[in-house]
Amino acid sequence: MWRKKLARKKIWLFLLACALAAYPRPDSLGADYFENDLGMSFVPIPAGTFTMGAREGDDDVMDSQRPAHKVTLTRSFYMGEFEVTQGDWRRVMGSARSDSSPQGDDYPVNNVTRAEIDAFFVKLNALDSANRYRLPTEAEWEYSARADTLGPVFFGEESRVADYGNCATKQIQEVGLLRPNPWGLYDVYGNVYESVHDWYDDDYYSISPEVDPQGPPGDGGNFAPLKAARGAGAFSYSETVCTSVFREMFNSTEGDQNLGFRALMEYPFKGRATPPPWPRPAADDPPPRETKRLRLNRGR
Repeated sequence: MWRKKLARKKIWLFLLACALAAYPRPDSLGADYFENDLGMSFVPIPAGTFTMGAREGDDDVMDSQRPAHKVTLTRSFYMGEFEVTQGDWRRVMGSARSDSSPQGDDYPVNNVTRAEIDAFFVKLNALDSANRYRLPTEAEWEYSARADTLGPVFFGEESRVADYGNCATKQIQEVGLLRPNPWGLYDVYGNVYESVHDWYDDDYYSISPEVDPQGPPGDGGNFAPLKAARGAGAFSYSETVCTSVFREMFNSTEGDQNLGFRALMEYPFKGRATPPPWPRPAADDPPPRETKRLRLNRGR
């Protein structure tokens, strides 16, 4: 009898081992990391409440970054791990973008107008119709950049901006070469400014709704046709603007070498019926990963 039980146990263990081998193993970013069929990677951002804008006592801030105000984002989402690259653009749009500089698949797309960014998302959503992609709002961008931190930057006094962001160097570099923020996003500070959904208004924070703000209406007011951008860039005048709170404006009808964008993927998405575990654990000052370069080059 005991031999039959042992044999059944061995068979059960064998089937279990086969099932585990076939199950997708979580990658170094965690089980919730997602990569679509076009090679664009995303990390989870939990819904939550945070203080947006510069607080009293923060250094090197402008009036447009105040007042600090509470914002609640009611929906979780997935944020692009990297700025959208020229390789991403080529695979989505079907051709290389000659206006971006410097050239290379792993460099961020830059020098794009808002109409061209909108066309990218139209094509991306058509190619992957099971999911929905778009620009983040200013609030979604800042919440993701802060990664549950309170100060104007997400790192402590023992670190430098240059460890995390290519700021004021006058030279755009490939994405993913520096340290990520605590939620796993690369190049949040520097490299290129990241265009966001919102129109720009210096005084918007004083009237912003508390829940899921979408920015001021684009009604031809004093700041039209200016769109907001975040994160600063390699051509910024100083490292002091490479923070989670700095706001910039760009003419939506013109491209700029200092301007790119990051994609947001809405939740829920294809292949996941239940929410991932929130909140995503913050990394303890994670070092750059060489495997990141291998992932960037995969399928390109």
